[in-house]
Amino acid sequence: MRAPIVWLTGWPASGKTTIAYGVKEMLDYMEIPCEVLDGDEVRQWLTPDCGFTRDDRDKNVLRVAEVAKRMARSGIVAIVALVSPFRSTRERVRRMMQSPFIEVYVKAPPEVCNERRNRKLLDKVRDFLAGDQPMHQEPRNPEVICYTDKETIEESVQKVIEAIMGEEK
Repeated sequence: MRAPIVWLTGWPASGKTTIAYGVKEMLDYMEIPCEVLDGDEVRQWLTPDCGFTRDDRDKNVLRVAEVAKRMARSGIVAIVALVSPFRSTRERVRRMMQSPFIEVYVKAPPEVCNERRNRKLLDKVRDFLAGDQPMHQEPRNPEVICYTDKETIEESVQKVIEAIMGEEK
């Protein structure tokens, strides 16, 4: 049985990790095997050799995608919380998957994201970016949009759970 892959994308500090762990908690409660692949953690153990050039950022996303693909193939819902800034790379990831792919756009205005970390996180991230790379390109047709500046975490988690359960049928 191939489990779905839930791919949360959005600006840094938009709420991806918080939603991912909320979804994991719900799936654990329902006894559905799942794991979270969080971008901050994964970068340390899977892609420590990657910087922030366009190629390195793509390499990071594609490596995470391969891990998610293998998890889903084994029946584990892969919940990926990763900025994955480039639309073309996310579309490539979608095409390479052999399981249902649920793209979740965790949407919050950049100024809200900056406030959440109580520091100039986005300015620091911009300093790492090579050239004029975008911080994040919005998805064209995500299966779910979570407006984390307007809805509660519980509401966002519920939207994602409903999308997963729709794929489980």
